Amino acid sequence: MVQVIKKMKSTASHKITAAKDAAANLAFRGRNLLSGNAGEGYIDTAIKILLAVVIGALLLAGLYALFGETVLPATSSANSVPVLFSVRPETKLTRLEPSFARSVISST
Repeated sequence: MVQVIKKMKSTASHKITAAKDAAANLAFRGRNLLSGNAGEGYIDTAIKILLAVVIGALLLAGLYALFGETVLPATSSANSVPVLFSVRPETKLTRLEPSFARSVISST
């Protein structure tokens, strides 16, 4: 009977020790998981890109406010594109006639 009691105490002691080890292991893994910084680089990179885009947009808006008509003149009228390239709207480009093209090519 004494041996059975000793064996029960030993088994209970081993089970208690195993439970303590499992709890300590779980706490250690949880602490490492919560304190780890894996994947934090993605968030930092996204924030940096977002800040760069916002600062760039603000910089462009400020430059446009300062030099609005000088940098980008108004293009609301129909003649605005030819004016930007200093081309008169009535100037039309004609297609070269094939005979003229052959004479130009043969003379060179």
